[in-house]
Amino acid sequence: MLFRSQAGFDAFVNDVVARHGARGAEALEYDWALLMEAVPKGVGQVYLADNTATGVIMIIGMAVCSPIAATAATLGSLVGLLTGVAMGADPNGIYFGLWGYNAALGAITVGGMFYVIDWASAPFAVYCAVMCALTGPTIGALLSPVGVKAQTFPFCVCALTFYLLQGSMSKIIAVSLATASVPEEHCARLRLTRFVAKTFRSMVFSP
Repeated sequence: MLFRSQAGFDAFVNDVVARHGARGAEALEYDWALLMEAVPKGVGQVYLADNTATGVIMIIGMAVCSPIAATAATLGSLVGLLTGVAMGADPNGIYFGLWGYNAALGAITVGGMFYVIDWASAPFAVYCAVMCALTGPTIGALLSPVGVKAQTFPFCVCALTFYLLQGSMSKIIAVSLATASVPEEHCARLRLTRFVAKTFRSMVFSP
């Protein structure tokens, strides 16, 4: 037997918990000011820019074209950041926005591009952002032996997966690639479609 008694096993477990638990507690001590700066950095890292001001400028630029996309990118980066914190990731990686850029792209893709954004698809976009953040370190570890960086490959894998789910959920309105535009246009087309359908029903079934 590896342990001669229950007391020996308990001592071993307590020793492991004492040593590794202390390290885990240290890893979870994050600077929340730097974490807040990491939110725009996560957006900026899409273009390899780890500067807070650059990320803010990019968010403003997106907002000019699509406020929904800018909001999704910001919230996606925040979700990725919080995912890294929950996983006890290296603080420096989080501060540089490395947990945010794939999540930001995933949130934009599901939260307005592949699906019309509403109360049904919004949680789906958050889930995609979480999966993009979690997939990043995994793919990075798989590619590290050959010296290749993950970059946005985790986002591509997750985006393709979530795109293939189109049509499997009745309450989430999918957008075909042939008609894809900015999220605001998708919302406008959906409102128009519902208005026409409502008007047609009222004409057909009116007494």
